[in-house]
Amino acid sequence: MASKYVNNESKHTQRFADIPGEPRRMLGPIQGYDKMPLVSLEQAVEPLVSYVPDVKRMVWTVKQNCGSPADVVLHILANAQWAPNGVTVAGRREAGNTTDRLSKPYSLFITNDQTVVIADTDNHRIIQWKIGDPNGQVVAGGHGKGNGLDQLNCPTDVLIDKDTDSLIICDRWNRRVMRWSRQSGTSRGEILFDNILCWGLTMDDQRYLYISDNEKHEVRRYQIGDKNGTIVAGGYGKGSALNQLSEPRHIFVDRQQAVYVSDKNNHRVVKWNKGAKEGIIVAG
Repeated sequence: MASKYVNNESKHTQRFADIPGEPRRMLGPIQGYDKMPLVSLEQAVEPLVSYVPDVKRMVWTVKQNCGSPADVVLHILANAQWAPNGVTVAGRREAGNTTDRLSKPYSLFITNDQTVVIADTDNHRIIQWKIGDPNGQVVAGGHGKGNGLDQLNCPTDVLIDKDTDSLIICDRWNRRVMRWSRQSGTSRGEILFDNILCWGLTMDDQRYLYISDNEKHEVRRYQIGDKNGTIVAGGYGKGSALNQLSEPRHIFVDRQQAVYVSDKNNHRVVKWNKGAKEGIIVAG
């Protein structure tokens, strides 16, 4: 691969066309740099500006094309140390329903700009919190417990669909999955799926949506607009066998579309490879 910048778009494209074929290995830091502080990508390329004037635009483009956390290979140094104390970024010690408090937040989603989007379950709302702000902003629900299109009933999970710039919400006790635009002025959502006692959801890089169903003890994969979906984990009734689940909750999908499920009542985490008829216990 070329190490020299070529200021010609066609040559530049051809020269870097071999990138997809490069092995995706995580390499250790260059000797002596393992004790250097970690910095943002923008800061890291500052010394290159005089040699590659367009490098900041390139960084911006790369970050825009990073469609999901799976696109990022996180390399944590072997000697990394964590702060002994955490920092509160949302809510306070006491539960409450004002915009500076939360009540049993069940899950969260973090955007690229570190905005924290929270399923504020007992307040029947989704609230987002920008770093450093003393108060959050209600972005879905917040009109009391109910089944109206402007209401939620104990939401348990939330994610952002970047392609449509919308929230996708597990509206648990309304037995539905909602989509809620993030555009300013949006006052109600739309029902994507109903008749599902959902708990957790996630989306892969092909925009397949995965939803755990506590009542049917299964995880299904859906294309947006497809009401039926395909079972990818469980589906053989409640139980502890390797082809069963018992109240599946949170889920994660990797690049190979393997599904990891927190199997609540079986006290384990189970991995289901794509197309598998039973899972593999990876924890518990």
